[in-house]
Amino acid sequence: MEVYIGVGILLFFLTFLAYAIVQGQLRAKAMKQLAESLNFSVVPLDGDEEETFIQSLSRLPLFTRGSQRGVWNVIKGTMHDTPITILDYRYSYRNSNSRPCLQTVLLFEWPGLNLPVFSLRAQTQRDKRGQDFLLSIMPMAQSLMPHTIDMSEHQEFAQQFWLQGTQKNEQTVRKLFNDDVVHFFERHNNVSTDAAGTKIAVYHMKKEISPRNMQAAIDRGLDICRLLQNVHHD
Repeated sequence: MEVYIGVGILLFFLTFLAYAIVQGQLRAKAMKQLAESLNFSVVPLDGDEEETFIQSLSRLPLFTRGSQRGVWNVIKGTMHDTPITILDYRYSYRNSNSRPCLQTVLLFEWPGLNLPVFSLRAQTQRDKRGQDFLLSIMPMAQSLMPHTIDMSEHQEFAQQFWLQGTQKNEQTVRKLFNDDVVHFFERHNNVSTDAAGTKIAVYHMKKEISPRNMQAAIDRGLDICRLLQNVHHD
């Protein structure tokens, strides 16, 4: 009986592995087709190049979270005079039983900007309960977390997002999130955004974006870039 159970578990694992490999191949093919349709280029990365690429984005908070970071399906191009990179990005947390965080990230390079480092992360009630529980049993954990900016004057926004920066740049970030910016994200409450200098990353936490929905995601990202530019230059 134990032998049959063992064989069943092994078959299940092999089936799941084969499914994951096939899905990965289909995703890579779809992203390559997307690159061709957008007139973008596919960027192959080996191990060293991948590490260097991730390190080049280390000012963006998303690319410093967790460990075991990896990028693939990287495509690059220009749209509306804006350099854009699209990629699938994964990271995980050691000592955690949760699944790795996997999301498609759109990176925009917007010359002329010098944005303060911030991370605007769409939060779920589960995220909020988890953080509240952690702080209730370990109040000192607050000092180990990125600096969260209190936006309680915008009640709906504060319920939907965590806005994080540093203690030094809090006022600069707060000024950046004026009424127009806040209201935009209230209407797009599942979109997370990181920024640093000329770089803006737009993504949905733990979600891959289907190639058929990528143009809409690009357009939304460009709207965010223009919005932040208008505030930045006011």
